[in-house]
Amino acid sequence: MANVRIGYGAGLWLEDDAGTLVEVAEVISIGLPNPQQNDVLATHFKSPGRQNEYVPGLIDNGEVQFGVNYIAGSASDLLINEALTGGEPRDVVVAVPAGASMQYFEFSAIVKGYEKEVPIDDRQTATITMRVNGEVTQSSTNPIT
Repeated sequence: MANVRIGYGAGLWLEDDAGTLVEVAEVISIGLPNPQQNDVLATHFKSPGRQNEYVPGLIDNGEVQFGVNYIAGSASDLLINEALTGGEPRDVVVAVPAGASMQYFEFSAIVKGYEKEVPIDDRQTATITMRVNGEVTQSSTNPIT
């Protein structure tokens, strides 16, 4: 039997100006951090065979994107705009179903973009782009309650 899970029940929380984690409403897709280890050039004048050499560098957790149903003027719309224009990193929590429990990803991020789409014959959606700032922790302990 496969252990595949669907994302139903997942959630996204973003810190507001008062430092409180607030759940973003009507999330329809969640991107998780994608850690990539940088490589640092270590080549020198006598590197064997005139070949580049590398050593492991720092880990970059990249950018994440979240899709939401766009509701202009809603509490979530105001929260995201506040985070975008505030220009400061915010705490973020993502909850992902993991069988009978949840896994929580906690990190700091800078809201970089808030792209809205208003089609003539479909739901209004938006994509929130965040730059992960520093370490990401993952655990089964709920940091919200």
